[in-house]
Formats: sequence, structure tokens, C-alpha cells
Amino acid sequence: MIVIKSYGFAQIEFPARAYPFNFKYLAYAAQDLIVNDTIVPTYRASKYYYINSYTGKKVLNQSFEEAYPFYNGFGLVRINGKYGIIKRDSEIVVKPTFRGFEFSVDRPSISFHGGYGLNFFNLVEGILSDRDYMDGDPVEPIPPVIKKGRQFYLRDTARKDIPLIYDDFATTKNFWKYNGFYGLRKNQIWYYFKKDKLLFKSKFKPLSFADNVFIYKTQGKYNILNNKGITVLPQNYDWISPTGRVAVNMKGDVVILNKVNKEFMYSPGNRTL
Repeated sequence: MIVIKSYGFAQIEFPARAYPFNFKYLAYAAQDLIVNDTIVPTYRASKYYYINSYTGKKVLNQSFEEAYPFYNGFGLVRINGKYGIIKRDSEIVVKPTFRGFEFSVDRPSISFHGGYGLNFFNLVEGILSDRDYMDGDPVEPIPPVIKKGRQFYLRDTARKDIPLIYDDFATTKNFWKYNGFYGLRKNQIWYYFKKDKLLFKSKFKPLSFADNVFIYKTQGKYNILNNKGITVLPQNYDWISPTGRVAVNMKGDVVILNKVNKEFMYSPGNRTL
């Protein structure tokens, strides 16, 4: 038997189309939406505004050329062609003096450039410095599955309530980051696990795993299963981000989905690029 290290990874690729904003950071920041008072950016009359997604009312009167969801209380914005960071009350944390930025999901951090030197903003601690940081050492856990030939086996061979031999395996590259979610297929049925616990069964192959968000694809479109295996979105989408908070609908609009899966416009599909 051999240990599974790089086989069967499910993943969702970002859209190939070029957008006038950073799609990677949009999808990452949107996962931190607050349940009871979700403030989201939306595109109105050629500008972005922050609004309450439940009421539709503006929470900040100021407009921005680009605006991203607040992550850990920090919102990345562009003003007069320059990037900076504000808080939810509009207090400026990083003055908009940088012409560009790059985002690292492994830190997580934002590196600004095109201003006064290269500066790194730590999204966890909210600190701007001239040095990037590492968020601890990577963990290499023992995977829950081993492979022999073309078949897959759970390590826990004492289990009697579920099949022990499977035909396919799917997980994410950040297995432990997403609480140990993975899927195993037997014939045409996928078994969804959280560590050693069987959550539910489904005919759909998992493409991405997160708490209460399991994305699948059907007839070329995407939707979401909850942790009971029930489809939660009333319509399918052309694309959904791995954490289920950003999607591209069939009109080509980029939308944000809040915690109750209400769709809210981020950027219209007919926007001039």
C-alpha cells in the first residue's frame, strides 16, 4: 500500500476571463462576511460603494474605484488610482499611495508596490511593515486514505457501517485547513467525510470543501451542498469560488453570496472592461 500525497485533488479554477479587479483576493476576502451585518461592496454608476447586503443601504458615503469585502475588519480599496486599506468605519489604516498589490493566501498578506518601497500588510494582525511574515510552519498530517492498485482504503479498518474499499478519492491541497474534509466514491455514490466521520452520501463529486460548503458541478454548472447533502442554491452558476461566497451567474455578473446565500451584485457582466 502507498500513502496518498498528491492524488485525486479536487479544485476549482478561477475564471479565465480578465476582470477589472483582483478575482483571487475578492474570493478570499468574501469568506469573512459577517452574518448579522454583512457589509459588501457593490458596483453602482461606475463606482463601488459599501452597503448592507440585507437592507441595500450605503454604510459609507464615500465611493471607490475598487473595493473588496472586509477581511478581519480591513477593506482593500483604490482611490485616484492608488491602493490602500480602510476599516469598517472608514478610518484609513494604509494611505492609498500604492499603484498595485499582490495577495498571498498562505500568509495571508497583501504586498503593495509602486509607492514608497515595497510594503507588506499582515491581514491577521493588521500591521504594515517592510517585511513579509510566515504564518507558522506548514503541517504535513497523515492522510486518512491509502491506495493499493487502483482502489482506495480508509485507514480505520475497524469501521463496519460504511464500505471500506473505494474507487476514487477527492480532497483539497489544504486538507487540515478545511477541517479534514474529503470524499470517497464507491460505484456511482460519493461519501463525504470530515476526518473519520461520514457526513452524507451524494451522486455529485465534490470539487471544493469548506465548513457547510461543498461545491459540485452538474451539466457544466456549479452549485453547493450543505453538510447534510442538500443543494442550497435555487439556481446553478457558471462559477462559484471555493468557499462559496463569490459566483458568476449565467448573465456573466459577478455576485457575492452572503451567509444566507442571498445573491448581491458585485460587478455587472456588461461592464466595460
